[in-house]
Amino acid sequence: MNLTAFHFDRRTFLRSSLGLASFSLLHPKAKVPLTTGQVIERIKAKVGIPWRDQTVDNLIVGTPDQPVTGIATCMMATLDVIERAAAKGLNMVVTHE
Repeated sequence: MNLTAFHFDRRTFLRSSLGLASFSLLHPKAKVPLTTGQVIERIKAKVGIPWRDQTVDNLIVGTPDQPVTGIATCMMATLDVIERAAAKGLNMVVTHE
């Protein structure tokens, strides 16, 4: 298409503007991420059995109000696992051991 021959009238401008406005309504900006505490509470609620008060499962490093950018899961949180998670932008590691 030759751009110099393109005709852009008010009707075309209005349709384009409405299209862009409706797109922003249908695709809102990024949602607020869950916090570490919220993720832990969801895990507790969905684990399928009652959560024990006395357990070794807890938050080792960080705070419950830290926003979660991504979650890695693993058997054991080795230095390699933590480095690979950090390289991918994941700031929460849920580990078995």
